Amino acid sequence: MSSAGQQILAVVGCRQLVTLRGPARARVGPEMAEIGIIANGAMLVRDGRIVQVGPERELRKSIDAA
Repeated sequence: MSSAGQQILAVVGCRQLVTLRGPARARVGPEMAEIGIIANGAMLVRDGRIVQVGPERELRKSIDAA
């Protein structure tokens, strides 16, 4: 979908959404095993950049507005 010239993609219905929550730098050593798992997750992507992730019920307003 697009809105005002922006390309918007909503990924919904994810039983588990795996993230690399943490430092915004390359991970080393044991940090490589640190992941976040969001049950019943969703993701909102705008112009090729992930702008929001979380439980689908929490992102529903943002997704509907997009």
